[in-house]
Amino acid sequence: MNKTLALKSRLNSSFGVLSLFSIVSVLISIFSVVLYVVVQVVVDGLQLGDFVYNRLYFHLQFIIPQILLPVLTALVGCLIPIVGRFKFSDCVKNKKVPVKYFILCVFIFWGLSTVSSYVSYAISDLLILIGVPVTDVNSVLPVPDGIFEIFLFVLVMAVLPAICEELIYRGFLLGGLAQYGKVGAIVVSSIAFGLMHATVQQIPFAFFIGLFLGYVTLRFESLVLPIFLHFINNFTACVILIMQMHMDVELVNDIAFCFDIFLVAVSVLSLLIFIVLTVHEKKEKEIENQSAICDSSENSADDICFEVNIHETKVDFLTAVTHSWGFWLFTGIYLFTTVANIFVLSPR
Repeated sequence: MNKTLALKSRLNSSFGVLSLFSIVSVLISIFSVVLYVVVQVVVDGLQLGDFVYNRLYFHLQFIIPQILLPVLTALVGCLIPIVGRFKFSDCVKNKKVPVKYFILCVFIFWGLSTVSSYVSYAISDLLILIGVPVTDVNSVLPVPDGIFEIFLFVLVMAVLPAICEELIYRGFLLGGLAQYGKVGAIVVSSIAFGLMHATVQQIPFAFFIGLFLGYVTLRFESLVLPIFLHFINNFTACVILIMQMHMDVELVNDIAFCFDIFLVAVSVLSLLIFIVLTVHEKKEKEIENQSAICDSSENSADDICFEVNIHETKVDFLTAVTHSWGFWLFTGIYLFTTVANIFVLSPR
């Protein structure tokens, strides 16, 4: 079978499954709204006051949907390798990442996420200037009260998304497409990861960090590293948000800005070290391969052979993507959702 056609089939099956996420999201939203309305009627009838009302809003309209959504979508995501007919082990790998690379990746990612966030805010500001009502997603988040609610806030904002989203987008999707072309797989999975967030502010940010997460996943063949990086990013955002909710906003923003400058500086240094180590490692492998070839040639020149299949076709990743109904169905659904969120989240 032509590899481009095989890739197209894989894209259709993968994004066909991913499109089901929108249905899951709608069902969860309807469930939480109905539950909240019923409980609100009870609260109003018993006259329990604003405190109880706010706490119920926090749990019913935020915590419950944010727990159900990533968990259920991850379960739906398990259909990707089943429908695509490839093994879970092909996409969910857990090789040990060298400590030096793990630490360097953390600092590089921190700086990258910082720069990406500023780029995303710049894009949002530009859209506001031309009349598009873009709302800061963080401004509509409910305020946690007490240690238990802060724990739940971190759980649904940092822990669950890191595990479930990485399992889907760097595990099932990227892992299932990588055999047809690593660069194409990273780009396509990053586009899907960005669109899935369905807000103008988050799409470019998620796309940029998705490129790095995809690279380290394939480079080190480990899903643990991108999960940890994703968690660190979301956890840092949670800490800043909680500080803004309970402290002077301007003071927190000034502290965060200074911290961002430090992170970017450390990230650049870490990136240079990462590149040097990578180049050095590549040269060592080339020397080892040349030595192995020389050793083989001493025994017999016939031992060295390069298998070339003249009938093998090159994978045209771009053609497969542009002709994939599954990819465009997913893209259409989440572009529509993004536009809808502009009006839903816009201030009234």
